[in-house]
Amino acid sequence: MCADCHSTNLRKNFDPATNTFKTTWSEIDVSCEACHGPASGHIEWANLPEGSRPADVNTGLVVRTRELDNRELLNVCARCHTRRSIMGDYTDDNEDMLNYMIPQLITQPFYHADGQILDEDYEYGSFTQSKMYEKAIKCSDCHDVHSVRTLKEDNQLCLKCHRPDIYDTPSHHFHKMENENAAVHLINKGKPEYKQGTGAQCVNCHMVGRFYMGNDYRRDHSFRIPRPDLTLGIGTPNACNDCHSDKTASWSQNYIEKWYGTKKRPHYGETFASANQGDPGAVSNLVMYAGNELVPLMVRATSVSLLGNYNDSISNKAVEKALSDPASLVRHSAVTSYHPVDAGSFEKMMLPLLNDPVRGIRTEAAIRLSQVPENMLSAPARKAMKAALKEYEEINLYVSDFAGGKYNLGIMYANAGDLDKAARSYEEALEIDGLFNRAKVNLATVYNQQGKNKEAEKLLREVLVENPEIEDINYSLALLLAEMGKIEESRKYFLKAVALMPENPRILYNLALLENTQGNYREAEKYILNALNREPGNYDFLLAATTFYLERGQAAKAAVYAKQIMEKYPDNPVGKQLLDAASK
Repeated sequence: MCADCHSTNLRKNFDPATNTFKTTWSEIDVSCEACHGPASGHIEWANLPEGSRPADVNTGLVVRTRELDNRELLNVCARCHTRRSIMGDYTDDNEDMLNYMIPQLITQPFYHADGQILDEDYEYGSFTQSKMYEKAIKCSDCHDVHSVRTLKEDNQLCLKCHRPDIYDTPSHHFHKMENENAAVHLINKGKPEYKQGTGAQCVNCHMVGRFYMGNDYRRDHSFRIPRPDLTLGIGTPNACNDCHSDKTASWSQNYIEKWYGTKKRPHYGETFASANQGDPGAVSNLVMYAGNELVPLMVRATSVSLLGNYNDSISNKAVEKALSDPASLVRHSAVTSYHPVDAGSFEKMMLPLLNDPVRGIRTEAAIRLSQVPENMLSAPARKAMKAALKEYEEINLYVSDFAGGKYNLGIMYANAGDLDKAARSYEEALEIDGLFNRAKVNLATVYNQQGKNKEAEKLLREVLVENPEIEDINYSLALLLAEMGKIEESRKYFLKAVALMPENPRILYNLALLENTQGNYREAEKYILNALNREPGNYDFLLAATTFYLERGQAAKAAVYAKQIMEKYPDNPVGKQLLDAASK
């Protein structure tokens, strides 16, 4: 993992068949070729007599970073300076970073709700939130690309672009300047230490950092305005209290309002915090952020990702629109967030993306569409999907030294109906990481499909013991126990799932079916009507209510729900058939 960034020309050469490595590298440190590519062409150019060197060539370099714009240069740097999932050995292809890696979006638990760094995130996810990036500032404007040191010290770096008469004065930052008084005292008692005068430094207000690995202090590159009001509203940290750690956020906010006024700009962090809580009120702002090209790239992509947590007409329409967005990161988020309605529309939306020029999007579209049985897809879709799935398999064989690679292969084989290979892949994932609960859950599903319900039950109970906070495992276990005929235990876990996930009416629907099979008709009626009350237009719920009343001989009530099926699903003949049955 470390060598991927801390060496040059690394070739992992992992053999998944034997679980062995034959890793090679050119240098055990970061050399010129790590960023500029193989040097043979450059050496050939340099050895030409000075007067005979072509003036209009790239000096023989594969990548000449001096000529790159901020997006292209960031793609070079982001190869190492981002938290990401890699898809293969690096090939100096900087056309689109999603050809070789998928960057982590600014979601929890990796980032705070407002996008500030939390876990070890490096710089890409922060910088692509910033106004700097949107205004075409690039890494080399602040950093020497060879030493990575800043080009100037302290505020002089920022004053290359920002006017000192406006920004490097107490009228802007309201702090004592360094050496303003003879006696310099310590402001806080923690780390990093803030002494009198450091409050006038731009980075301490606009680039608060965190320590990683105990002693490595890294600054947040989103260049944000201090917002104590967000600390009060959504619990995110702020620069003021990073320094004045003995004060409250209210104390800091009072000074902000005294200096800069009471007007506050809306912040996407407020929307993201609401979305993380499943608040439907967040949808309208998420849609706005997702579709507005003036909003930072990373914020747009994260908004699309969060819209995937909802499944309503407004959020689904926004995700569908994002599938054709010019930005590859936004398109990728849309593929992962898309909720298919039926096989036909699923194919229609995914087919163009199976032929997307960006590898990460092609492969993600393929694994999503592979959920549909092949015989339900057109010949062109099957052909494109198979080609992209081949790439998907290669990517996950490359990373199959990690549990995640085996897990993804398990999904691919399960979707293809190869349950034996799927089970083996999940089992191998658990051999690598015995606490990988998603692999346990998926393996339990495969065991269930193979008729190994005892093994499936054991896995789900293990997950619940190890992680009782994973709420939907109660639901999965309830369904499995019902299938196994363990009705009392099944009911217990259904009721627990209803209490833990009141926003999921499908649990009530399944509980109604269970009670109906047991002859508990009053309970069954209560649960199905409760489910319909929460999701009135759901076809399955309407169908269950109609058939329930038909079976009870209550034709008038059955007709009410049959008519709703006809109104809401006019192309489906079932509604009329049920209404006819009720009439008879």
